[in-house]
This record gives sequence, structure tokens and C-alpha cells, in this order.
Amino acid sequence: MNAQRIPILPRPLLAALMLGSLVLVGGARADQLAGTLGGEPQRWYVLSGEDGAQGTATFAVLGPGMARYSLQGHLERTFATRGSLSLNFTVMNGQLLGAPEVSYFPSDKLFPVYSNEGAGDLTIKALDNHGNQTQLRGRYQGMLVRLEGVGQAPNGSDTLTLDIEFDVGMTSR
Repeated sequence: MNAQRIPILPRPLLAALMLGSLVLVGGARADQLAGTLGGEPQRWYVLSGEDGAQGTATFAVLGPGMARYSLQGHLERTFATRGSLSLNFTVMNGQLLGAPEVSYFPSDKLFPVYSNEGAGDLTIKALDNHGNQTQLRGRYQGMLVRLEGVGQAPNGSDTLTLDIEFDVGMTSR
């Protein structure tokens, strides 16, 4: 897939924690996503599955030419909700299908959550599938808005900008 900038249109989002794996940043293999959150430098560790457990960078083939990708990063090298970042999207025949779902969880609970509400720009620079392994490289830039709970209106006065880059080895689930 060639590099392409994909504009995203706003739409409602239900926050969900999805699992995803290893990240490659700046051409060197790393176990993190890197960028800024609220203008501050931030990194999130992407966890690999040990002893047969699923890692935090995965994809699922939904049908011919269609797959769902899930990438999740954590502030520490352990599974925890507090401070985790989740990016999920679907690709069909090399094109983004709908808007990506991006969530940042500032506490140990699912709410409050910061959500992209279907807005922002996801740029897929490379998406190379090799059986049950995929290499994904890209960037997400957008604004996250605070949600207090399911069905509640977003708090437009409480937002965070997010700009992350990733180069991730993903495994099939």
C-alpha cells in the first residue's frame, strides 16, 4: 500500500479497549508508540504475548481483502488501563473503511475516556500482510474529547491533541 493521507469524518464512538503488539519507531524495532498527548512528549509500550498469550498489536481477517487492526499501548511494560491508548480501524482492499476509533484512558476505569469521536487523520504509510503476520506503519493526528459515560455528551471544553507514529509488527488473532 502506498502512503496516503486519509481524512476522517466525525461520528459517535463507544470507547472500547482492543488488543494490538510490537512497534517500530523511526526505522528501529521498539516496543512503543511515540508522539505527543496534550502537547507533551509521550510513549506507550506495546506488549507482546508471552507463553501463547495474545499481545497488544493484533489483526483479524474479516473476509477476502478485509481486516480489522487493533493497537494498544501502555504507560508501563505491563497490562493496565490507566494511561493506555487504543487505536482500532478496518481496511478493505487497501482502503480505510470508516473512521478509526482512538481512545485514551486516563484512569483505571473505562470512564472517563478521551475519544476521537471519529475525527482526526490516520495516515497509513505501509501495510504489508504475510500470512498471520502484518507490518503496519503510520501516523495518527487528531483531537480527543472527554466522555464521562455511555450516552453522555462529549465535554468539548476538555480536549487533548494526539500525534503519534507507529511501525508495528502485528499478529493474527
